[in-house]
Amino acid sequence: MSKDQRPISMIFLVILAFLIGCGETQKSNTTTSPSTQTTPSTQLASSGVPAQYFGMHVHDPKNWPSLSFGATRLWDAGVTWPSLEPTRGQWNFSRLDNFVSLSEQTHVSVLMTLGFSPQWASARPNESCPYGPGEAAEPLDIQDWRDFVQTVATRYKGRIHEYDIWNEPSDPNFFTGTPAKMVELAGEAYKILKQVDPTITVVTPGPPGDTGKAWLDTYLSLGGGNYADVIGYHFYVNPDPPESIAYMVSDVQAILKKYGQAGKPLWNTETGWHWPASFTPEQESAYLARSYLLSWGIGVSRFYWYAWDDHDWATLQLTNADGSTRPSAQTFAVVTGWMLNSDVSKCSSDASGTWICNLSQGTVTSHVVWNQNGTSTFSIPQGWNPTLMIDDAGQRTTLAPGVGVLQISPAPAWLGTGS
Repeated sequence: MSKDQRPISMIFLVILAFLIGCGETQKSNTTTSPSTQTTPSTQLASSGVPAQYFGMHVHDPKNWPSLSFGATRLWDAGVTWPSLEPTRGQWNFSRLDNFVSLSEQTHVSVLMTLGFSPQWASARPNESCPYGPGEAAEPLDIQDWRDFVQTVATRYKGRIHEYDIWNEPSDPNFFTGTPAKMVELAGEAYKILKQVDPTITVVTPGPPGDTGKAWLDTYLSLGGGNYADVIGYHFYVNPDPPESIAYMVSDVQAILKKYGQAGKPLWNTETGWHWPASFTPEQESAYLARSYLLSWGIGVSRFYWYAWDDHDWATLQLTNADGSTRPSAQTFAVVTGWMLNSDVSKCSSDASGTWICNLSQGTVTSHVVWNQNGTSTFSIPQGWNPTLMIDDAGQRTTLAPGVGVLQISPAPAWLGTGS
C-alpha cells in the first residue's frame, strides 16, 4: 500500500515448524505432559500446503523474522528501481543483496516487485507521488525499462526466481499510466525475464480490493494475461473480517475465467488490515489465522502478509516497534504447523457463523473450527472423536473421551487426536 495512506523456505526443518506451532503451554482437564509438536506424532510430513504458501513482507533486512516462513515479497523494502538506480547507470544493490542473502540462508523464496520509475527516467518527472516525484509514472523511454529489468534479472539469475510487475497499478498513488501502458511494460519484462532464465515465474500486477477488479478486467481484456505465469491480486477486505476474502476471490476467479486465465495459479501477493481499523491482540491473532486457513481451500496458493515490521500504516501487526513479537506472530507459527504439508479442504460455514476446515495427512484427519461472530456452543460431529484441542496460541487441552460439545470463539481451534 502507499506511504501517504499509512502518514516486513523455512528457517528450520518441517519438524521445527511443528515445534513452534505447538507451544509448550498446556491447559487440560486431565494430566498430560508438554509436547514438542504442533500436531500429534501420528501426523507425518507428506504433501499438501507448501512452505511457500506462508508469505511475508519485510521492510528492513535488520528485522528479518526469527520464525519460519516460506516466501517474501519485496515491496516497501527500499529496493524499487529508483532505489537501485537513482542516477542513470549508477547502481546500488547493497540492500537487495542483503535481502537475497538472508532469503537464501533461511530457504525463503523471493518475489521481487519490479516497479516505479526513477525521476530521471519518468515520463512525468515532476508529477506528485507519495514515494517521490515522477515515480508513479511509466518510464519515458521503454529502453530504460528494458535495461533495468535485464540488469536485475541477470544479476540475480538463479537466486531470484519470481517477479511481479509493479504494485497496485489501479491506484494513482502507485501508477498514473493506462492499463495499456502496463500491458506494454509487463510484456517487455516477461520477454526479458524468460530470456535470462526460462524457469522464472512472472506474476501479474496486483490491484487491491474491490476497486481493483475493474482494472484487472481491463488489463486482461488487453492481453495482459499473456505475459504472466501467475495471477496476482491484493485481497484487502479492510475493515471487514477475513471471511470476506472468500467473496472477493470468487469475483476475481470469475474475471480470470472470462479471459481464459482460470488455469493459472492465483496468489494473494499482499493483504493485511490497516488504519482506521483497530484490533486487540486476540483479534489480531484470530484474523491472521482465519485468513491463512480460509484462503488455501478457495484456490489461493500463496499468501503474502503485510507486514512483519510495519508500524505506521498497518494496524494488525505481528511485531512491536522495538522488534519484539506480538501474539499474532506466535499464531502465524501455530497455523503454519497446522497447515504445512496437510491437504486443506475448502472451509465451510453455517448460518450462525461457525466455520469448519478439514485437514488431512494420509489417513489422519483433523479439523479447525471457529465462530466469526463470537463465543458459541459447538456440537462435535459424529465420527470426529477428538482427544486434543490446540488454540491459536499453541496451548493444548486434552479432551475427555466422548466429549460432544465445546465452546468456540472467533479464535480458530484445532481438534484432532494425539497427545
